[in-house]
Amino acid sequence: AILRENFIHFVSRDAMNIKGSGITIIKLLVEKALLTNITDIYRLKEERDKLVSLEGFGETSIDNLLNAIESSKKTELHRIIYGIGIPGVGEVTARNLCNHFDYDIDAIINANHELKEVMDIGNITASSISVYFSYSDNREQLNQLLEWCSWSKPQKKTQWFKDQTWV
Repeated sequence: AILRENFIHFVSRDAMNIKGSGITIIKLLVEKALLTNITDIYRLKEERDKLVSLEGFGETSIDNLLNAIESSKKTELHRIIYGIGIPGVGEVTARNLCNHFDYDIDAIINANHELKEVMDIGNITASSISVYFSYSDNREQLNQLLEWCSWSKPQKKTQWFKDQTWV
């Protein structure tokens, strides 16, 4: 049940936004052992024959799912960090982490005391992030996701009226 919930969170709109991968589909893919790790979602294309043999999966729904998975590969780093499900790290906290560490994933992974300097992160969340990344399996999973996905640092928004005085 925990694995299924992790997948549902990962594919959600606020995380990787994989359309067509609802609760029923995730439950089926977990039950059939096609999804055992979050990174397996990006290997489903290789399992197309197994998908076709599943009840309730037609060619169109498989194509739509695989296309949505492919589209999710081009994303933003904070969505990946939010999607991996670090306890206490919501979408805003993930975005704040990325901004604070200038989208340097190694700095985020290796941060300890610096985490408390990030906006909206207190002792409990900082500890949760440190503990999460202290496990090599979690770091490896994130590295695999980063190999599958491409992301770029968002461009700073232009502040049109900065340093201007209007009368």
